[in-house]
Amino acid sequence: SHVWGPKLEMELENIINTCVTCQYEKIKEQACVQIKTWEQASFAFERVHLDFAIPIGNKMLLVIMDDFTKWLEVNIMDSTTSQKTIDELKQTFSRTDFPSKVVTDNGPQFSSNDFKHYRDSIGAFHVTSAPYHSATNGLAE
Repeated sequence: SHVWGPKLEMELENIINTCVTCQYEKIKEQACVQIKTWEQASFAFERVHLDFAIPIGNKMLLVIMDDFTKWLEVNIMDSTTSQKTIDELKQTFSRTDFPSKVVTDNGPQFSSNDFKHYRDSIGAFHVTSAPYHSATNGLAE
C-alpha cells in the first residue's frame, strides 16, 4: 500500500536525521566499505587523479595529480560544467601528456557523455571512486 501526505517527506527526513539508531547504522555502513588502495604507477601520466576542491568564493579548483611523479596542477575555474572541465584538461594535457588512466569521483562533470567522449578520444581508461568515500580517489583528495 502507498501512503502520502503533504509534509510526509520532510517529516520522514527529520525522523531519520534525529534517529540515533539510523545514524549509527549509516556510519557503520560507510565504515565497512573497503577503501581502494592504488598500486604505484610505473610511468608518468599512467594514472592521473582529478577532483574539484572546495569552492573559494565563487571559484572552483580543479585538482589534477599524476600518481607517478606526484606532479600537481590546480586550475581555478568559474564554471564546472563538463565542457569547461574538458577545456581545462585539454590545456593541461597539451603541456604534458595524455593519461592512460583517469581516476575521478562520480561528479556530473566526470560522468557526462561529453567527458566519456573526450576520454575515449585521448585513449584514457576511466575509473571512478566509491560513492560517498572520497578518499578512494587517493591523491586528488
